[in-house]
Amino acid sequence: MLSERLLFAMRRAGLSQAELARACGVKAPSVHSWLSGKSKYLRGHNLLAAAKALGVSQTWLATGKGSFNPLPQEEGRLCPEMMTVNDCLNKLEGLVSKLDARSRQDVGHLLDLFVRKPSPMVRQILLETIQGASPQNPT
Repeated sequence: MLSERLLFAMRRAGLSQAELARACGVKAPSVHSWLSGKSKYLRGHNLLAAAKALGVSQTWLATGKGSFNPLPQEEGRLCPEMMTVNDCLNKLEGLVSKLDARSRQDVGHLLDLFVRKPSPMVRQILLETIQGASPQNPT
């Protein structure tokens, strides 16, 4: 359960509920709901911030699977299986805004394909684009 993993990681990291709340940029009642079992999932920014503050892997914190220790590729980004639609859209919006006009047009065409016919191949291309692009390397 999420609450058990959080409690374990908090004890290991020596963090209180208030400290975890501050690290995640949320109010104490949010952390209380995570710990009480009221909230079953952590996603998006809360998952990133909690995993970083606790020094644990996002995947382990969210699902209990995989390595307890954070993986280097997780630093500052969401692991694909934890990305929500809003996470993807926000990331994509930030990346697209840094592209030239032609590239923005290409991304628009790709998104149009995704909306009209969301094939697994198009989904994979979008996910790879979102995960792999950076301001220095907008692929």
